[in-house]
Amino acid sequence: MATVYRGKFLQEFLRFAKQAELPITPQLRKTLYSKNWVVYAKRPFQNPAAVVEYLSRYTHRAAISNHRLKSTDNGNVSFTYKDYAHGAVTKIMTLDAGEFLRRFCLHILPPMFVKIRHYGFLSRRNKEELRAFQQEQGINSTDVQKEKHGDPLYFQEECNITICPCCYKGTLTTILYFAANAPPPTINNKLKAHAKKLKNSSYEQRKTFC
Repeated sequence: MATVYRGKFLQEFLRFAKQAELPITPQLRKTLYSKNWVVYAKRPFQNPAAVVEYLSRYTHRAAISNHRLKSTDNGNVSFTYKDYAHGAVTKIMTLDAGEFLRRFCLHILPPMFVKIRHYGFLSRRNKEELRAFQQEQGINSTDVQKEKHGDPLYFQEECNITICPCCYKGTLTTILYFAANAPPPTINNKLKAHAKKLKNSSYEQRKTFC
C-alpha cells in the first residue's frame, strides 16, 4: 500500500508542480521515488472533517474554553464539565481560584515539548538543507516578521479578531498586554513540588491529586 500511495501522491504533486511552473530536477524526482514511505490508512468512523475536528482539540485549543466558564465570584471559579461516570451528564463544578489555576497549569506544556513536530525537510535540524533546496528550486525564502504588540491584525477581512467569539456581534477591546514572563517563584516551586509528587505516586493516588 505504501508503494501505491507514494505513486499516487507524487503523481499529483508533480502535476501540481508542472502547473505552478516549479522546476523539478531529474535528481529530485529520483530522490522522491527512492524514499520508502511508511503509510497507515484507516477509514474514519464518520468523515475526514470529524478527524480534523478531533485532532484540533489537542493542537489548537486551551485546557478550558470560555463558554465553559460560568462565574467568578468571591475568589471562586465555576465551570461546566461532563460527568462520564454517570452518562456524560453536564454538571457545574466550583473551585477556589488557586486550585483552578493549579489544575489549569497542569495542561501547560513543559519546555521544549511541542504539540506538533515537523519531520523531514521541514524539521529544524534540516534548516540549512531546506534553504539550499529553496535556492536550488528558485524559491525565495523570506523570513516572516512577527507582528508587534498593537499592530492591527484585523485588516484581513477573513480574519477579524475584534469580533466577540461568543455572540459574534460585540467588539473586543484590548485593555492590557502582558509581557512574557515566568510565574512567581512561590507558585513555580509549588507546581514543581506537585509534579514531583504526581511522578512518585501510584495511579489511584494521582486521581485524588488532580
